[in-house]
Amino acid sequence: MKRIYIAGPMRGYKYYNFPAFDAAAERLRRLGFEPVNPADMDRALGFDPMTLPDDYDWNQLPQGWDIREVAKRCCDAVIGCDGIYVLDGWKDSAGAVSEFFLADWLKLPRTGNWYADEYVLRDLGGV
Repeated sequence: MKRIYIAGPMRGYKYYNFPAFDAAAERLRRLGFEPVNPADMDRALGFDPMTLPDDYDWNQLPQGWDIREVAKRCCDAVIGCDGIYVLDGWKDSAGAVSEFFLADWLKLPRTGNWYADEYVLRDLGGV
């Protein structure tokens, strides 16, 4: 099964955009792919933004997080995947742009969540 990394904006979005990442992961599963979801990667580290107060500053990294560690973890995840799927707003996210161009450098297929299912399957080379 092809592993597909989901790239998109997190900072600046309520709940760090986890709902959009989760919806993309569900779509990719339905299409027969194995999604690699950064929201799930964060949850595996014990982080759940749904528990944060409504007035939380979503523009900042979670307390105690190091951007270099986040970047390394995400780049390692992209390297371990067979393609990348980008969310709306990815071009405004330094992390997602970096992940996209890392995938481009690795010659991985790339697609976006605005495409119909048949184009996502075509772009990612089917299941």
